[in-house]
Amino acid sequence: MARPDRSVVGAAESRQQAHAAVPQEVDPFAAFATEVSFPTCLACGAPVQQRAIVLANGAYSRCSRCGLESLDPLPTDVGTKRLFVQGYFQGQVPGGYADYDADGPLHQANAAARLELVRRYLGDAAPEAVLDVGCAVGHFLAAAAVNGARVVGVDVSKWARDEARRRHGIEAERSIADVAVHSPGAFDVVTFFQSLEHMSRPDLALATARSCLRPGGLLVIETWDAGSTLARWQGKSWQQMNPPTVVHLFTRPCLDVMLVHAGFAPVAIEVTGKLVSAGLVLHILAGKFPRSLGWLDRLARWPAVARLRIRYRLGDLVTVVARASATPAA
Repeated sequence: MARPDRSVVGAAESRQQAHAAVPQEVDPFAAFATEVSFPTCLACGAPVQQRAIVLANGAYSRCSRCGLESLDPLPTDVGTKRLFVQGYFQGQVPGGYADYDADGPLHQANAAARLELVRRYLGDAAPEAVLDVGCAVGHFLAAAAVNGARVVGVDVSKWARDEARRRHGIEAERSIADVAVHSPGAFDVVTFFQSLEHMSRPDLALATARSCLRPGGLLVIETWDAGSTLARWQGKSWQQMNPPTVVHLFTRPCLDVMLVHAGFAPVAIEVTGKLVSAGLVLHILAGKFPRSLGWLDRLARWPAVARLRIRYRLGDLVTVVARASATPAA
């Protein structure tokens, strides 16, 4: 991973003062009951262009330095759980899954691939204690547990937490802050698989994740790259431009500076892929272009079509790996 731009890191030192009015106990999986407009970037502290990207269902600001794009106004408080309900996993919430359970075999295959990546960065060793933030029903944690790891999940969705317990016997907390209180420094791996972008305060989430890790512990983030060729080419049509569930769109420089500020040493960033169903792809297209492609949602319900497997690897999905510094960030 490239060394962070020191000008960006230096600018981030002013971030705490710029955001001093925001309560630090805010749950990173923040809500939509209250909204706040930030004049400066959550990652690097530079000025942002407010409402730089205006869509039919919302707008994103854009940082003038690191490129972070964030919902404007930014959602806060405890209302996010109204979005990440059972319907989010069953095609009833915009930006959610078409049919999460029907894609179960794909989630299990992706979980196995993610666990293999974690093992690779642990020197081909199995993790001992894993915290998965945004664990959904627990596919990744179940795979890690088979290899002997002690596992704990976090998910804002009560339905997902209940299902993780029912299906896999996995205990999941509502907030990473809850885990940090009773298990500080207890994990050698913390993961965010396509969850960090849904949190209104990813900076706080990463700082809290650092407090959950042992010194030298591994942080793995799978997220979307707003600076990728595909994202820049598609612009507003990019599938991740998806208010209100997608709160932030990260770039590589922005991820670097957030990691450093949270007390991590960036190790690597690599383009990654995953298996998806044709049903999910059609559902996303129908939601993104309802007037012209809305009919695809009906096609997505045909089992013969919906269950087709697609290997998604278009350069805009990345995995970021970092290690916890010897001492947490101040």
